[in-house]
Amino acid sequence: MLKLYYRKYRPEDYLSEGVNGGQYSSRSIQQVLKVVCKKAEITSIVDQILTAKKANPQADTTALEKQIDTLVYQLYDLTEAEIAIIENSTNKTPK
Repeated sequence: MLKLYYRKYRPEDYLSEGVNGGQYSSRSIQQVLKVVCKKAEITSIVDQILTAKKANPQADTTALEKQIDTLVYQLYDLTEAEIAIIENSTNKTPK
């Protein structure tokens, strides 16, 4: 199962790992698992938003949307300065 995730989400820095039965570094496996877990969390939150909006199109999902923003920032290891640029460009208050 790990090989499947690794092939799909592997970090570009480690493209030759695992070739011909070679070993994967623990760092690259950790990175792959981080991406998979964050994507699963994001998917879960999106499902919550869709459910809430289906039940009530006027539902306030701002808190859930902020959770997604935070997960994406973590996924890409953004700095506070980079987050501020994004938040300011989208007229959001930085977290």
